[in-house]
Amino acid sequence: MSVPSDVYEFTYRLGETNFFAENYMTSIAYYKWVRDHRELSETRFEKAARSIIQAYQAEIERQVKTGQLKLDLQLTTSDEVQAASRYTESIEDATDYLAGMTDRFALAYVAEHS
Repeated sequence: MSVPSDVYEFTYRLGETNFFAENYMTSIAYYKWVRDHRELSETRFEKAARSIIQAYQAEIERQVKTGQLKLDLQLTTSDEVQAASRYTESIEDATDYLAGMTDRFALAYVAEHS
């Protein structure tokens, strides 16, 4: 193995170590580095990209379990309903943006590997 490949693999392993130690946000930084340095290697590219999403999901689940994040909305006034509606629209916009980015990634990946 060459030094760049060793750094690439080591960084991925740091992400894995932090993920399984439940340091999800720390693991994301390592996974992003691996994902963004395909010029060094592509052996962990897809796993790193997938692990970023899994780490965000695990962090959300952890915060819900500890009460840091509450997902159940109890709306009592019309103002709260309107505010929630605006919030839902922003989530839908973010979801659409992420779907578009995923589509672009998939197209670029297919084009590059065809």
